[in-house]
Amino acid sequence: MTLNGASVLRDVWRMWKQDRQLLLGVAGLLLFVPQFGSLLFMQPQPVFPGFEADEAKLQAYVQASRAWTMSYGVGMLAAAIIVLLGTLTLLLLYLDRRRPDVKGALLAALPVLPRYLLAFLLVSIPLALALQIVPLLILPALYLEGRLLLAIPALVAERPLSVVGALRRSWALTRGNGLVLAGMACITFFAGPIMALPFSVLGSTLNGAPLANPVVAAILDAGAAAGLTVGALAGALIQVLLYRRLAQPIRGI
Repeated sequence: MTLNGASVLRDVWRMWKQDRQLLLGVAGLLLFVPQFGSLLFMQPQPVFPGFEADEAKLQAYVQASRAWTMSYGVGMLAAAIIVLLGTLTLLLLYLDRRRPDVKGALLAALPVLPRYLLAFLLVSIPLALALQIVPLLILPALYLEGRLLLAIPALVAERPLSVVGALRRSWALTRGNGLVLAGMACITFFAGPIMALPFSVLGSTLNGAPLANPVVAAILDAGAAAGLTVGALAGALIQVLLYRRLAQPIRGI
């Protein structure tokens, strides 16, 4: 089946309008709140100076990163796990054969969370490595991300599928649509950070300025968290729709 990216995005918008109240409740509690809390109460992570930096700068970065991890590592990890739990709950709401309500989907997400976390890491590693270490490999990494984009929906919809089985399933389902899915992967991975970027940049610009009071900081953090939430929600709905379209002819339903 050949995908039409514009058609997928139109269906995402239609799904949002149809289920807006449900999506706002789940995304607000499990996606927005933890991200807003992490932005509001945690200092930004130290910026890596690059491998070309001198030894003194690299050593300073290592020390700053160690101090940041000691202070905020547990809180950041907890927020990340809650966000992943929220995304998994959304996928279960749409892809679980039992059609659970929100409470049922949340309870069903808990035992699946470890495998979901492993699959998420395996799918995300290629692009993360390309962005941080070898920028020239970004395009191949995005293609790989697109081919593996349905691993997590398959893991949810076809339980008890293993993580390796979900990766293989995604590779089979996405055959012939690699370029379109690479574009979908761009939206899934970059939409949230891009929407949050203006608020983050403005917050950094106003840091220490007369306008940088707690109220302004909280408003900017809320804007950044809202951008990240919209991106995560859009990514989850895109995965649901892609899986439904590409799995249907193979599963015969």
